Amino acid sequence: MRFKCALHFRVWIGLGVFFWGFQSSSFAARLATVGEDGASLYETPNQGSALVQKLLPKTELVASNLPTHGFHKVRTTAGVIGWVQADQLILQPPPTVEEVTAAGGVSRDEQDKRKEEEKKEKKIFEKPRYMRQHVRLEAMGGMNLFAASGIVTGFDNITEGYSYGADLAFFLSSRLALCVRIENIIKSIALTDSATGRNFQFDLTSLPVTVGLELTLIQGTRASVRLSVLGGSAMQVQVKSTNRSDFSSANPTSVISTNGITGLGILGLNWFFSKYVSAFFEGGYRYLTTTSLNSPIGSGSQILNSNFIINLSGIYLGAGVALSI
Repeated sequence: MRFKCALHFRVWIGLGVFFWGFQSSSFAARLATVGEDGASLYETPNQGSALVQKLLPKTELVASNLPTHGFHKVRTTAGVIGWVQADQLILQPPPTVEEVTAAGGVSRDEQDKRKEEEKKEKKIFEKPRYMRQHVRLEAMGGMNLFAASGIVTGFDNITEGYSYGADLAFFLSSRLALCVRIENIIKSIALTDSATGRNFQFDLTSLPVTVGLELTLIQGTRASVRLSVLGGSAMQVQVKSTNRSDFSSANPTSVISTNGITGLGILGLNWFFSKYVSAFFEGGYRYLTTTSLNSPIGSGSQILNSNFIINLSGIYLGAGVALSI
């Protein structure tokens, strides 16, 4: 029974030091005993270094396989680490593979096998570097916060509009990409004319098409942070006002459409599920405006100012999915 306990103690000590950090071809360290004259535990492998403590004879330690400058690196059962002269130690042979396995440990072959399996699992989720990408396609939806002030007198409240679209990025280098983006912005508001009490349905739409550059600020294996700056044309910027209280007019809806200019600055975060697919979140500011317009004909224009600029500038927040190849 005593021999069995001693064997298990030796095996578990061997297992502990294997993960401690020594390097060896088979096992990292071995069990050692202080000689009959005792030993001195030094801070470094030098007798001139600081003395950590005195070790009593027959004190059991864990020692490195090979000495350094005549000293073995050791660790006491209390966890104190230091250096002891080689001639003051009695080294025991390291535990065999069979002893380690019998005591519930893991053999070297099993460890190598587990490491290979972990590497394979890691590769499944590992995202390749940007220089290995060529094209990325994104589909997104988002919210646009703007007031569209100046179109209707007295209405300057910031409310939400919605957008959806796609972005195609062509990578010029590991961190720089050329982006082409197309979106559709929609906003609908119910208004009441305070002077007449009539109700109006007020719809704003636009199709901004932009081109710009994207710079990857941070690139990791699972996530990246990017900054995009784009500019272009705001196509089909349209205001449609419908007089919901006019049941007699043949033309209760007034529509005016034009083109404008737009710009978009975005800070985005991509989270990769695999090397091809990622989800992203982005936020920034959109500038979108037109030249001055005259109010259209129709009873829907009764709530509109005679001259106005369509301004859909404001904060943008969005999210979507991306496919990279």
